[in-house]
Amino acid sequence: MIRLFDCSTATSIHGIGNNHHNHNHNHNNTSTGKEIRHDMDIVKICLSQCGTTQQDRRLLFLDRKEDLFISPVITSSSVVSLSSSSVVSSSNYRMGSRSNTKHNNSNHHHNHTFIHKLSAQVKTMAWNDSSNIVIAITGDDSSLIKTWYYPNAPFIDKDLLHLACDIQTHGSKYGGTSPYILYFVDTTWKLRHSENGSHIEATTSPYPVTVYQLASSGKWKQALRVCRLANDEKVWAMMAGLAMEYNDLNVAEMAWSAIRQVDKLQYIQYIQNIKHSDVSGKSTCSRNSVKYVTN
Repeated sequence: MIRLFDCSTATSIHGIGNNHHNHNHNHNNTSTGKEIRHDMDIVKICLSQCGTTQQDRRLLFLDRKEDLFISPVITSSSVVSLSSSSVVSSSNYRMGSRSNTKHNNSNHHHNHTFIHKLSAQVKTMAWNDSSNIVIAITGDDSSLIKTWYYPNAPFIDKDLLHLACDIQTHGSKYGGTSPYILYFVDTTWKLRHSENGSHIEATTSPYPVTVYQLASSGKWKQALRVCRLANDEKVWAMMAGLAMEYNDLNVAEMAWSAIRQVDKLQYIQYIQNIKHSDVSGKSTCSRNSVKYVTN
């Protein structure tokens, strides 16, 4: 069980909705608004360091079976993802988790999952200090280093979870059988070897951190320039998630186009047509006439 408290007031946080039951790969996770329950012993928790409000914060927890989960600290029922089960209408569509509009479909609220599994066989993990990026040592022999550029993906679009994930393979038992990440600051992270206690320091790509900082500050033009400079589909996938989270359809359209996700691109353009029809009072383009862009 995980209980959430506001350190400034020393009071319990009313967190994830009311009596939502979430099922992930045979795990029974229950969030009651003040606590998060899990059917396995939780061995480690890790809270994101970025976000201007509690709604922006994310919590990672690792259980005894080495399964890694992510959960929001506080959320509302207005989160909508670009999945096939999303309900869309011209009057109540919202993109991402930063919209304040309430959804009219009560069934969607009850079916939405607030706790998601990120990975299995995770030995240790850490949040970046200046962006919501996660790094972890995974694999049965601790040989994989995974960096999720956009771990918020399950709440926006699950496909982004692997599209915006960098995986590096190292030798068997990298960092020992039970490695521990000491910190992840800017682009540098340090690992403590479990057998001999030595410290291993490494760096990640500077582009994801830069893109996150620019996008979260509303500097979308500069963020797009960095994406073009990086020329990395994982960075573009991160940009797609951030644009959807911050409700910038134009940037999202460019990002989905850059990673050649035609179905998502078509959906974004369809939503834009709905918004235009709401403003003009009549539809300017039918769904069948949406153009495909595959730059």
